Amino acid sequence: MLADAMEEKVLQPTNLKGSRWLPYIHKATQILCNSYAIFVAHFEDQVSPERTTRPTPAVMGRAKNILHYLKSHTNVQFMHFLLDTLDFLKALSLQFQQDSLTPGEAVQYIEACLNGLTELCLEPGEQQRKMLADAMNGTYRGVELKNTTTDTLATDRKKITDMLTKHIESRLGDLLSTESIVQTFSDLDHNVWPKLDNSDESKEAFVLHGRANIESLCHHYQSILVREGTTVTEVLGEYRLYKIWARMRNGPLRDTLLEILQRGDLQTKFKNLGIFAQIYLTMAVSTAACERGFSCMKSDWRSSLSTQNLTRLMFLTVEGPSLDTFDAKRAVLQWWQSGSRARRPGFTAWSSGGRQNQPTEEENEEELRIEML
Repeated sequence: MLADAMEEKVLQPTNLKGSRWLPYIHKATQILCNSYAIFVAHFEDQVSPERTTRPTPAVMGRAKNILHYLKSHTNVQFMHFLLDTLDFLKALSLQFQQDSLTPGEAVQYIEACLNGLTELCLEPGEQQRKMLADAMNGTYRGVELKNTTTDTLATDRKKITDMLTKHIESRLGDLLSTESIVQTFSDLDHNVWPKLDNSDESKEAFVLHGRANIESLCHHYQSILVREGTTVTEVLGEYRLYKIWARMRNGPLRDTLLEILQRGDLQTKFKNLGIFAQIYLTMAVSTAACERGFSCMKSDWRSSLSTQNLTRLMFLTVEGPSLDTFDAKRAVLQWWQSGSRARRPGFTAWSSGGRQNQPTEEENEEELRIEML
């Protein structure tokens, strides 16, 4: 009602104690920044002497402390700086949740995140700049702020961004190291090769580029090459052909390597170099699919499903099409027209005496078959 009276839009505050701290804290911070005026008005109402029903002294004390915090110019700045920081971390986290992520792409996203944190260290981010511009006259969204200054977070920004940078580098330093095997694979990426023009210098640089790293790959995966009956000389010979074939391509490395593995003529031409294409594309960066699978299982409702139904639903969630491309019209129409059918196929409710008996496999199959007709 308070938001309606102020003609403001407000989202329900979220729980900060979720199993994945980044999305919970990011969403809570975003709600706090976007609905700042609503929160201030709420706590002002809590401490107002004109309230008909007075809250307890403990509640009033907490409300006064929170209100004092929210009206501090420095604290409002920090809220928006925190949102800027979490935006970069969220973007990196979302990239790492892609099943198609390759090690080379992971390195690029990590470096982009680190560069973003460095920008926050040197100057205010997008959210903080907007806040400072809106609070030039000492008020922000109709709230008069205390201790108004331009930017008091320069020192804190440096401490926090340095700490986050060191933590990311310590956790993901193996990917960023110039001596890592991931960096060695970068010489397969035609997007970073030297430009080839009519000069002798550019031709020499192009011809010699990547040879040493390809030899390093051959030594690192020597046991695999021996098993496949491949020699270093054969791999280097195919790498020369690969450079001629791939230098005019504009797409990402992943698409190039997939084409080599999928096209019959390229499989024959690069049968030895294709070993490294398979290794690169199957090198796991994270266990995002497993994490999403656990998230599918951990709910009271899904725990009441039959094992078969839960497995199928998990498969659809983890490996199925996106919501944008899925057409549920047929399934919804069938569900709507079959009034005598169970609304939750394969679902076993909990009773006061414990969980009810699971339906048989034949019953599940029959129920699902009818639902899919």
